Amino acid sequence: MPVAGTFKPYRPKPSTFREAYIRMGFSDELREHFGTNYRILRRWVDEEGYQEIHAARRDYLTRTRWPNGAPGNRKRRAAPQIRHV
Repeated sequence: MPVAGTFKPYRPKPSTFREAYIRMGFSDELREHFGTNYRILRRWVDEEGYQEIHAARRDYLTRTRWPNGAPGNRKRRAAPQIRHV
């Protein structure tokens, strides 16, 4: 417990946070990796710059897991049914 009139300093953002976030995303794996909670992770994301880190993660996923583009709620036409009479 901090002494009266003082405050407990925030846990500093690790130097490897950006790379880990880009690789793992905002997940339980990331939380366990750094041994912290989601509130601290959100603060670190804000310190890093949400727009920039989010765009970097999206680029990473596009290069590695989604070679044909990001998945989404795009309407996909069902394959035509062929009737055999």
